[in-house]
Amino acid sequence: MMPRINISTLFTLSLFVLFFSFCTPVPSKCHTYSCNTSDSDCVPFVSSIQGPLLKDVLADPSVLRVNNTYYAYGTQHKRAGINVPYAVSKYGLQGKWKAAKKDAMPRNGTGLGKWTLKPHGDSGLWNPDVSKLNSTHFIIYYSAKSKNAHAHERCIGVGYATRPTGPFIPTSSPWYCPPSAGAIGVDAVIDDSTSPATRYVLFKNGSFEGTAGHLSHIVLWQVSVDDGFTKVGDPVSLTTSLPNEIGEESPALTQMPDNRWLLLHTEGVWNRNYTIV
Repeated sequence: MMPRINISTLFTLSLFVLFFSFCTPVPSKCHTYSCNTSDSDCVPFVSSIQGPLLKDVLADPSVLRVNNTYYAYGTQHKRAGINVPYAVSKYGLQGKWKAAKKDAMPRNGTGLGKWTLKPHGDSGLWNPDVSKLNSTHFIIYYSAKSKNAHAHERCIGVGYATRPTGPFIPTSSPWYCPPSAGAIGVDAVIDDSTSPATRYVLFKNGSFEGTAGHLSHIVLWQVSVDDGFTKVGDPVSLTTSLPNEIGEESPALTQMPDNRWLLLHTEGVWNRNYTIV
């Protein structure tokens, strides 16, 4: 599985550079953070990357590798009127990143889906995550305001495309809408140690404003490996929020070389104790 990191606070790609100074995503077949240089499918460990690699605004970045090309996707760019801005590097993580002028989910097409607050306008799309679904299609998960929700509530949407650059076509209904608060920080998790591979959706469920009485927790929900949409079984809570831990966000789940799974997420988003755990 290729680790991806979603940062739900409005940082730029410079923060993405900081995280990738820690470890470099590698193809799942490698199952290691250092590779034999003779293996063309592996990405060698990078101990330090000088940044920023991209000066354009690209908040909440997630990264996808397709062959030797990297794609970084970000939160909706309101001023530019772009739902899913993205950047491309054909020369590795340390290579030259170029911001695309196109929208991976354009408003003049099907937009964000009929279920969103403004399908062809500003529905507050946050932290998109793109992964390869099969040999012909890519899938995008994203968080957006629903027209049937309260002001601060968000749902998770799904879209499909035949190229990593889109255009992604949204489904007619959201993948998940919580009964209260919001669902954000969505991330696709693929466990290819099973046969066939198992696909999950990881996200933060609960308050995203740190309101007392509306605590959040990190949820993992299995979905069909065929469409990435159909839910399988019940969701599993990976964390339990306590009063002094209001503000869990930005979950990322990756498999370590010893086959254990590592969960990273933030805490204390709305106070001075903001940290990564």
